[in-house]
Amino acid sequence: MKYTCYILFAFIVLASCTSSQTNEKTSSDTLVHAEPADFMPATTATGNTDTSNFRDYMSGLTTLNLPMHFKTGDDFIPDETTPLLYEKFKLESANNPGGRFFTNDRYSLLLDLIAGDVTVPALVTYTYEGVKIDSLIFFDASYEDENTFSQETVIIDDNLIIHRYDSTFSSKPNGAKKLTDTDSRIFIISTEGQFIEK
Repeated sequence: MKYTCYILFAFIVLASCTSSQTNEKTSSDTLVHAEPADFMPATTATGNTDTSNFRDYMSGLTTLNLPMHFKTGDDFIPDETTPLLYEKFKLESANNPGGRFFTNDRYSLLLDLIAGDVTVPALVTYTYEGVKIDSLIFFDASYEDENTFSQETVIIDDNLIIHRYDSTFSSKPNGAKKLTDTDSRIFIISTEGQFIEK
C-alpha cells in the first residue's frame, strides 16, 4: 500500500509537469505566430476589419513619383479605382483619387483631388488599416479679382519636405503680370503621419 501511494504521487507530479509544459508551449507558439501589433487589422464601429479593403484600394492606385511639382490651374488626371472602395477611404471633400506616393511601416501617403473652379490637390495620410491620420489641402489662398491674382506652387521633394509658395501678381494694362509678393511655407510629415509646419 505504501508503494502504491508513492507510485500514485509520482504519477500525479509527472502528469502536472507535462500539462504545465504543454500550456507553456501553446502560449509560446501563439506569441510566435501572432502578427505584429502594427499590422493587426483595425476593427470599425460595426466590428468589421478594413485592412484587406484598404490594401485592395491601395493596389488599384497609380504610384506617384517624387519629387512632384504642381501649381494652381494645373490639370490633374484622376486615377481610376473601385468606386465603392474610394467612397470608403477618400478625404470627405474629395471627388477623385490622384494616386499613391508610398507606404512605410507607419503610414501611407495618398493624393486626393477636390473639384472646384480649379482642381485642388490634397495630401492624405492613412494608417496601415486605412484610418485617416491627417490631410493637407492646397490652393486655399488662391484668388483672382480685376487687378490681382494669386497662384500657389507646391513642391514635394525627395525627402518629403513640402514647399508651398503663395505668389501674388498684379495685372498691367498691356496684359503683362508683375509679381508683387511671395509667401513661403514649409511642411514636413512626422513619423506618425501628421503634417507639421516648420
